[in-house]
Amino acid sequence: MKTNITFLAVIFIVLLVVAILIVTNSGERSINPEEIPQLIAVDSAAVDGITITRGSTTIELRRSGNTWKIEKPVSYRADAKKVGDLLHELSAVKASTVVSSKPEKHGVFQVDSTGTELRIMEHGKPVVHLVVGKNGPDFTSRYMRLADENEVWMVTGLSYGILSDNPSDWRDRMILDVKKDLVRRVQFQYADTVFVLNRDDSLWTVDGEPADQGRVESFLSSLASLSADEFLDTMTTAPGPPRCVLDVDGTQIRFYPGGEGNLYFLQTSVSPQWFQVSEWRVNALLKKKMDFKTR
Repeated sequence: MKTNITFLAVIFIVLLVVAILIVTNSGERSINPEEIPQLIAVDSAAVDGITITRGSTTIELRRSGNTWKIEKPVSYRADAKKVGDLLHELSAVKASTVVSSKPEKHGVFQVDSTGTELRIMEHGKPVVHLVVGKNGPDFTSRYMRLADENEVWMVTGLSYGILSDNPSDWRDRMILDVKKDLVRRVQFQYADTVFVLNRDDSLWTVDGEPADQGRVESFLSSLASLSADEFLDTMTTAPGPPRCVLDVDGTQIRFYPGGEGNLYFLQTSVSPQWFQVSEWRVNALLKKKMDFKTR
């Protein structure tokens, strides 16, 4: 019996030594909570530049005043909410442990050239430069490395997709800036058929007759939330006559049926940009006069 206990004790010690060697070779080390650094320190109000690089794709975002704009790879207004979400998540990132401090292990955690490189600027000066790697074991964590350091950290706080390398994800998809409470007049033109919604004080009319106020409000809500599914940057000419032209207080939106599928191509009178929009979004806008009449 004593021999068996001694044998088991020896096995336990051997396994313990092996485990220690594995951890040591991986570079992982425990960190006291008091010693965990704040990897990312940003002042959201001062941030005026963000650069995201993954592989051959680089996205540059710049702020002028209160307006964010994409400068590369296209020039376009940025989705201010997505930029705000990124800055909010960065400020909430928490490091838990160092999983490796060996440069040769960077590829394992994708914090080398295969990762996503992030640069943050405040008042035109760089304040953050890091590489974000693959997801951790529980999908709520990520691996991260400061660009000029070897330590690879496991962190939480960054949601999947927040550092998208797809430029379209950073573009403002709103097609027209419409404040529905300020709209006074909407003209619908289908070929040679025209009718007009007018706001008279607080009541809407359709061609001078009382309109169903609830239906008009529903239409205006859809108009104010009209957003693009895709940006058609290579499209330069109209594919044919428009099915409908909406004139919203002097600004036009032209609707062209797509050649394939349930799609529409849209263009406004304030920009040469073409947009692709799903038919279900368009159907909420292309109404007939009878749709607004009181029942």
